[in-house]
Amino acid sequence: MELVWLTTWLGSKTMLDDLVAAVGGLASGRRLVMPPRKLSGYISADWKREAILADLARDPVPYIWADDVELPLHGVFVRAAFPSVKFLHIAPLPENGLTREHLAEIRTFLKGV
Repeated sequence: MELVWLTTWLGSKTMLDDLVAAVGGLASGRRLVMPPRKLSGYISADWKREAILADLARDPVPYIWADDVELPLHGVFVRAAFPSVKFLHIAPLPENGLTREHLAEIRTFLKGV
């Protein structure tokens, strides 16, 4: 199993290490890099979807995607692009984040993979 980070929250490489140290149990993995912003500060709203699609095209393995904003917008599209790949999509409420119930879903999914 491989941990793959896809987030706008981690502005630098040290932030990922800091988060892993604080949370524990999430060591290792790799990071899908956010494309550089244009001079105006603009970045495509679809960049996460495109990064996930490209990553699954290279290695179509079971995955979990947890995202409060992008998943509701792009989850169906990603599932349709890789219909034979097992997945778990979790769209937590922004005010709650991942809950214990979500973590239980993740554990159940991982046991079945």
